[in-house]
Amino acid sequence: MLDLGAGNMDLQNHLPLGCTYIPADIVSRCEGCLVVDLNAGEFPDVEADCVTLLGVLEYLHSPEETLRKARERVGRLIFSYAAYWHGRTDYRRGMGWVNDFRRADLEAMLARLGWRIDVVQNLKLRWRTREYLIACSLT
Repeated sequence: MLDLGAGNMDLQNHLPLGCTYIPADIVSRCEGCLVVDLNAGEFPDVEADCVTLLGVLEYLHSPEETLRKARERVGRLIFSYAAYWHGRTDYRRGMGWVNDFRRADLEAMLARLGWRIDVVQNLKLRWRTREYLIACSLT
């Protein structure tokens, strides 16, 4: 499991035994954490069956490029995204988010890139956003 934007690496505590966890982030969070700048077009050159981007895409200037690179290297993708819902985008910029996709925009982007959406789970409704957890596989 390649965890892009690993942060405090909570995900590793929820994986089944025998699953190899590979954390990656913009800065090293622990020994063995890969340092990768997705906004600079970098992507880890590692073997993985699945990549996660939990709370990451909102901060990417070219999320489509990152999703394309993920598709070239892994067979499964799990990500969360706080989709733009309505109104002004000041809130999003205040959070440091640099893009404003609606759910339909995400679905179209994934289809263009050759990802098939397997599961969409509504996580929460926030002020002007709807947060989703989306699992995809190759088409």
